[in-house]
Amino acid sequence: MKRGLEIRAEASRHIAEALSWYEAQRQGLGWTFRDKLDNALKLLLEHPEAGPEVYRGLRRVLVDHFPYAVYLFSPQESHRHSGGPAHATTPSTVEHTRRA
Repeated sequence: MKRGLEIRAEASRHIAEALSWYEAQRQGLGWTFRDKLDNALKLLLEHPEAGPEVYRGLRRVLVDHFPYAVYLFSPQESHRHSGGPAHATTPSTVEHTRRA
Protein backbone atom coordinates (compact mmCIF):
# COMPACT_ATOMS: atom_id res chain seq x y z
CA MET A 1 0.00 0.00 0.00
CA LYS A 2 1.49 3.32 -1.07
CA ARG A 3 1.45 6.04 1.56
CA GLY A 4 0.82 9.66 0.88
CA LEU A 5 0.42 12.86 2.80
CA GLU A 6 -2.52 15.18 2.48
CA ILE A 7 -1.48 18.74 3.23
CA ARG A 8 -4.45 20.66 4.54
CA ALA A 9 -5.28 24.07 3.03
CA GLU A 10 -4.42 25.87 6.27
CA ALA A 11 -1.03 24.15 6.39
CA SER A 12 -0.40 25.11 2.76
CA ARG A 13 -1.08 28.73 3.68
CA HIS A 14 1.31 28.53 6.65
CA ILE A 15 4.00 27.07 4.39
CA ALA A 16 3.55 29.76 1.73
CA GLU A 17 3.59 32.55 4.33
CA ALA A 18 6.70 31.19 6.02
CA LEU A 19 8.51 30.70 2.72
CA SER A 20 7.72 34.28 1.67
CA TRP A 21 8.69 35.71 5.05
CA TYR A 22 12.03 33.87 5.18
CA GLU A 23 12.80 34.77 1.58
CA ALA A 24 12.14 38.46 2.38
CA GLN A 25 14.59 38.23 5.30
CA ARG A 26 17.41 36.89 3.17
CA GLN A 27 17.53 35.68 -0.41
CA GLY A 28 17.53 31.88 -0.49
CA LEU A 29 16.41 31.44 3.13
CA GLY A 30 12.83 30.70 2.09
CA TRP A 31 14.05 27.89 -0.15
CA THR A 32 16.26 26.57 2.65
CA PHE A 33 13.12 26.47 4.81
CA ARG A 34 11.30 24.58 2.05
CA ASP A 35 14.15 22.06 1.76
CA LYS A 36 14.14 21.42 5.53
CA LEU A 37 10.35 21.09 5.48
CA ASP A 38 10.56 18.62 2.59
CA ASN A 39 13.07 16.59 4.62
CA ALA A 40 10.61 16.41 7.53
CA LEU A 41 7.79 15.35 5.19
CA LYS A 42 9.97 12.68 3.55
CA LEU A 43 10.87 11.35 6.99
CA LEU A 44 7.19 10.98 7.80
CA LEU A 45 6.46 9.28 4.50
CA GLU A 46 9.27 6.78 4.99
CA HIS A 47 8.81 6.36 8.76
CA PRO A 48 5.28 7.34 9.84
CA GLU A 49 6.17 6.41 13.42
CA ALA A 50 8.94 9.07 13.50
CA GLY A 51 8.62 11.77 16.11
CA PRO A 52 6.88 11.57 19.44
CA GLU A 53 3.19 10.85 19.71
CA VAL A 54 1.87 14.07 21.27
CA TYR A 55 -1.74 12.92 21.44
CA ARG A 56 -3.72 9.87 20.39
CA GLY A 57 -2.51 9.12 16.88
CA LEU A 58 -0.94 12.58 16.45
CA ARG A 59 2.82 12.70 15.89
CA ARG A 60 5.13 15.69 15.66
CA VAL A 61 8.35 16.09 13.70
CA LEU A 62 10.34 19.31 14.05
CA VAL A 63 11.69 21.10 10.99
CA ASP A 64 15.48 21.36 11.31
CA HIS A 65 16.84 24.88 11.93
CA PHE A 66 13.39 26.53 11.85
CA PRO A 67 10.71 26.99 14.55
CA TYR A 68 8.16 24.84 12.72
CA ALA A 69 6.75 21.39 13.28
CA VAL A 70 4.88 18.97 11.04
CA TYR A 71 1.99 17.19 12.71
CA LEU A 72 0.87 13.87 11.28
CA PHE A 73 -2.38 12.22 12.21
CA SER A 74 -2.15 8.48 11.86
CA PRO A 75 -5.62 6.92 11.73
CA GLN A 76 -4.07 3.52 12.47
CA GLU A 77 -2.67 4.78 15.78
CA SER A 78 -5.88 6.64 16.57
CA HIS A 79 -7.74 3.40 15.89
CA ARG A 80 -5.45 1.60 18.33
CA HIS A 81 -6.33 4.12 21.08
CA SER A 82 -10.03 4.61 20.41
CA GLY A 83 -11.20 1.32 19.01
CA GLY A 84 -12.71 3.28 16.09
CA PRO A 85 -12.25 2.51 12.40
CA ALA A 86 -8.97 3.30 10.67
CA HIS A 87 -8.90 5.38 7.47
CA ALA A 88 -6.44 5.27 4.59
CA THR A 89 -5.58 8.99 4.43
CA THR A 90 -2.91 10.62 6.55
CA PRO A 91 -3.53 14.38 6.75
CA SER A 92 -0.81 16.61 8.13
CA THR A 93 -0.43 20.18 9.23
CA VAL A 94 2.53 22.51 9.62
CA GLU A 95 2.61 24.92 12.55
CA HIS A 96 4.97 27.55 13.89
CA THR A 97 6.16 26.06 17.19
CA ARG A 98 5.91 29.38 19.04
CA ARG A 99 2.28 29.81 17.96
CA ALA A 100 1.16 26.16 18.13
